[in-house]
Amino acid sequence: SYPLGFYPRHDTWNNTLELTGDLETGSLTHHYTVGWSFDLFDYLQYNGWTEKENDNIGPGVKAKLTVVDPHLVQGWWENRVSAVTMRKDYTNGFYIHDVIELNEKWKVMLAGRMDFFRRQSATATPTDKERHYDKENRSEWQKVSTSAFTYRAGAVYIPMPQLSFYASMASYFTPNTTIYNPNTIYLDRNGKAYNPDTDGGEVFKPTRGYQAEVGIRYTLNDFVDFNASIFYLRQLNLVRKVGTQNVETEDENGEIFLEEKTIQAQIGTADSRGLDMEIILTPVSTLQITAGLGVSDYRTRAILKSSAFPDYVETSKNMRTTGAPRTTFYVFGDYTIPRGVFKNLSFHLSGNFVDKVFKDVAARTYTPALWLMDGGIFYTIKRNVMLAVNVNNLFNKDYFTQGNKPVKGMPRNFQASVSYNF
Repeated sequence: SYPLGFYPRHDTWNNTLELTGDLETGSLTHHYTVGWSFDLFDYLQYNGWTEKENDNIGPGVKAKLTVVDPHLVQGWWENRVSAVTMRKDYTNGFYIHDVIELNEKWKVMLAGRMDFFRRQSATATPTDKERHYDKENRSEWQKVSTSAFTYRAGAVYIPMPQLSFYASMASYFTPNTTIYNPNTIYLDRNGKAYNPDTDGGEVFKPTRGYQAEVGIRYTLNDFVDFNASIFYLRQLNLVRKVGTQNVETEDENGEIFLEEKTIQAQIGTADSRGLDMEIILTPVSTLQITAGLGVSDYRTRAILKSSAFPDYVETSKNMRTTGAPRTTFYVFGDYTIPRGVFKNLSFHLSGNFVDKVFKDVAARTYTPALWLMDGGIFYTIKRNVMLAVNVNNLFNKDYFTQGNKPVKGMPRNFQASVSYNF
């Protein structure tokens, strides 16, 4: 409904330094990795198309076209920029990872990582409405810094070559990059009001959590490969907007007035639980069938009440998440003719199921469940040249894709390709 009046640029810098090796301590064999990683995300964006800043000039601005016999050329126009936003994210991580072979049937993995994160953000006014700014027109950098230690641990038990069991436990964190806003009231993890660092320090603690998983894998020669696992994931320190409150504020002239402030609270917890299964069947060397099932249930589990603000209402407790399906399923098969006139001619058929995706659970609005099928034909010439034709949405089904707004999915479409392998 309107043009995209912004000009972004971002640079990403990465560096990894690792030392890997093997070490024996008594009867134990260690396969270790010690490392350091550095990441810098440098983002710069010029914004325009703001009417009050007179970003658009020229006789073609706000030109109107007639429906009958329209004249498209209505005069030139120019789009300029009036604001700059920028940020830099720095991450330094130090880690150690060790896989320990206890014996032929038991293997253990232990890992730890220490991360140091810093974000700095600023704004500026462009010079002469062009994509350039001078440092004296830039605001002071607002900085948020945090650090955290995370771990991973796991074990694999192999009672026989065809069968293995595993279990793992891991923690994680996500930096909270909230910048202090004087128009916001902040509640800590215990639901108590506090004053964060107004100089650009950490406002909220990082989101923390852990995940536990157990699984099994079974293989029978080249005929069957089966994997299954169940998992539980817990999130802590989730930030929620819990309401607003009118606060008496004194202006620069000493006048008292009521100012509405938003209440942000780090009082939420959530969890996700589910299972994943996949089986690969190869009854003959020229036929392979794969099927997989995923089930997950993500919910907000607890909202701590605040003694400082007891009247706010939280409606998302124990409610399913939006924007994600509960169940997914896929199956696909590939068959290659092994001999005869049509030798090396291959056929592919696949189907994907996505459960309904809620946009608003309370209002019961959602995108319906969807089953789509694709197909393809491939022909290999002397192991070097492959001719392929793919048909997506084989049965030309009407559907919508997920996003901020539902978008009609692609109808049946075809893709032909020729590839050569050296």
